[in-house]
Amino acid sequence: MTGTLDAGSRNSGNRQSVPASVAPPASDFAANHRLVVETSYREEAYPVTVPYTGESGRRSTKMETRTRRVPVTVHRWVPVDGSAEPDQMRAYHDERILMLAGQLRDKPSSDSDSKEEEAKLSELRKRLDAEFVRMHERQAAEIEATQKRLSAVKEVHEKRGENQSQIVQRRIDQLLGRRDPLDWNYRSPAVVTPPAPQPPSAAVWSADSPNQRFPTFENRFQAPQPLPPQPYPSTSALLQPREPSFGSAAFPTPNVYQPPAALIPKEASEATEPSRFGNVNEVFEVIAKASEAELTIQSTKVRMDEVAELYKKGALPQTELRKATLEHETARKRSAVLQLQLQSIRRALAREVENAERRLEDIAEQHESRESPLTAAEEIAIQLESRRANSAMEAAKDALTQFDEAMRLIPSRDEVQQPNETPEELNPITTY
Repeated sequence: MTGTLDAGSRNSGNRQSVPASVAPPASDFAANHRLVVETSYREEAYPVTVPYTGESGRRSTKMETRTRRVPVTVHRWVPVDGSAEPDQMRAYHDERILMLAGQLRDKPSSDSDSKEEEAKLSELRKRLDAEFVRMHERQAAEIEATQKRLSAVKEVHEKRGENQSQIVQRRIDQLLGRRDPLDWNYRSPAVVTPPAPQPPSAAVWSADSPNQRFPTFENRFQAPQPLPPQPYPSTSALLQPREPSFGSAAFPTPNVYQPPAALIPKEASEATEPSRFGNVNEVFEVIAKASEAELTIQSTKVRMDEVAELYKKGALPQTELRKATLEHETARKRSAVLQLQLQSIRRALAREVENAERRLEDIAEQHESRESPLTAAEEIAIQLESRRANSAMEAAKDALTQFDEAMRLIPSRDEVQQPNETPEELNPITTY
């Protein structure tokens, strides 16, 4: 037997060379089987060098491992009648179609029940017709999506061909490190000022820095975080040339009439600055809940006393007394939790006032301790920062005043104290 067999597969209609590993075991094997050549895929990992930019802005390269699909040719023998393709058949058809096909295929020729056979053939044909319609519609949708992608790729390809000179010139500028004069996303170098004789963590106008944290109303229950050390500007940054190009933002120079945006804190504008106490309504909600809790304590106390009197007279069972006592204790515990929460809120508000005052003092000390004279832009920036600190201090004091006024509206238990209550059961939240 030669090394070629007649392969009747869908992939090839010619005679193919058969590898030794898939050669038929017997001479009559090729008469009943055909060779199918299929193309499969397997994943293969390969290294690749990619460029990247580090945290310091330095460009370099690194190795990464990526995965690609590699085609693999698979040879296998199947019977000529095509009955040895169960995997492919199951992939396309449901169990009912496979069952009908198996019954019709395995039915003995001597059994001549034509009506039952016709019914099964009719059902098989209907199911196959339905599957054909479904698969045909799905393939049409795939073809349409492929045509859309192909049209988009062709359009981009044509545009690239029309703008070859511009694309090549842009790539040359990128490789040579030239800046595009028409780039809208150009960022000017940050303003660098000489180091002042003061601690690195004491910045004059670093209020918009994400590393500097001041207690706000939103994080009032968190512990104050210290300022991280801020390094001095390097000499290379001071000597770095900055030549503005056409269409790009020029280097911000101090202007007496219009301070540079880099020197002015982003939160210094009173018109756009969000209030630090924008969630005061949450505090008032807690105060309202505390007031309701005090009233609930009073009502449950009266209810418990009434049930106790009726229990002594035998009018109510002991379960009602326990229920009333439990309601009263629950109300007392809820009130205690709300009182602790209000005390914590007041301490946070008082801490905000202290931080605002301390911040204003730090700005004044930094201004006085500076030896070199300030420029006009620096003076404007310091004035805006001082104004912002004053505004924050006034807002904090106003919030604390509103809190104290609202706290006075909470009814205390000593106003309606029962004779059998002790002074320890008074509302401790009214005393600070």
